[in-house]
Amino acid sequence: MTQEEEEEEEEEYNEKRQRRGGEPREGSREAKINQMTRTKHTISYSKVSSQLEQKEKGEKRIRRRSRWDEKDGEKEGRKEGR
Repeated sequence: MTQEEEEEEEEEYNEKRQRRGGEPREGSREAKINQMTRTKHTISYSKVSSQLEQKEKGEKRIRRRSRWDEKDGEKEGRKEGR
């Protein structure tokens, strides 16, 4: 290995290590869960994770339904929610 290759490999290793040990990317699912668990200490990580998953599924269902309504000519976007 040349010195240049070693430096490149070391940089790559440091980036991966930093990503693992550091905070997750802003806006990622992991970051949202961490933020919610920090603000509400009584809620467990798994509970927050499942709540977020349900919310994301609900948003997808609403978006999909409103798109179908627009195709049918109805732009009201009947949204079913709980």
